[in-house]
Amino acid sequence: FELFARAIDSPEAHPQFNRAWPPPCETESPADHRLATHLGEVLLAFRTLDRRLRRPIRDCVQEMVGGMRTMIRGSHDARGVRFVCADLDQLERYCHHVAGTVGVMLTELFGVVVAKDAHFSVDSVRLEQGRRFGLGLQLTNILKDRRVDWQRGVSFLPPGWLEPATGQFDASRRRQLIERALSHLDQAHRYTLTLPPSPPGLRLFCLWALWMALATLREIGRDRQLSPKITREEVAQIVAFTRAHTADDAALDRRFTDYRAQVGAAL
Repeated sequence: FELFARAIDSPEAHPQFNRAWPPPCETESPADHRLATHLGEVLLAFRTLDRRLRRPIRDCVQEMVGGMRTMIRGSHDARGVRFVCADLDQLERYCHHVAGTVGVMLTELFGVVVAKDAHFSVDSVRLEQGRRFGLGLQLTNILKDRRVDWQRGVSFLPPGWLEPATGQFDASRRRQLIERALSHLDQAHRYTLTLPPSPPGLRLFCLWALWMALATLREIGRDRQLSPKITREEVAQIVAFTRAHTADDAALDRRFTDYRAQVGAAL
């Protein structure tokens, strides 16, 4: 972590990071290893960016690294499962470190991209909405992958929340976490509609992530699959609808409300 953080600001530090990175192992994907061992190329591209873009990215990376350094140990149960988060508050902190920081970064980057638009400015409200967008997406991913994580010996949910043999948790815990994720995604919806509809790229980027997360929460609420996923057909429907109604706030609001009701009905 220290070498990586130093490399962001010091080009000469990345060879030290490369030398310290371990050889490939079973738990690391080839893509992850390739990315880590080519850090120098990534940083070279980073340094070609406009200064206004580099600052939010650097701030995000440094805060993320600092946060992750505090959460790498965790605790272990008798089966050897590693619990990353001790309680619900720590789970939210973890989500902030790995995703809330990205939401803040993207908000600042969006502010640079659409700086000429009089209807968009980066303020404390919008930064917090962007942060909670990240929290909602990350919590959804943790819920979706909880059993797969359990099978590989890791849990991001607190000790005692999951049944030891299966990695399953009871309906009340599932409801609690889904409702918490929904509260974050409510802010994500408000955030998305503050983005200018033209050019449509920023809105579509947010709408796709938001609506796919809602559909995934619905499947988690139904709790019928080992790793709840939405169908390709539904992904195609989301893409088609959002492309057709990117600038129609009323239609987007109605569809969001419908998705939210589907999640509630699944609980």
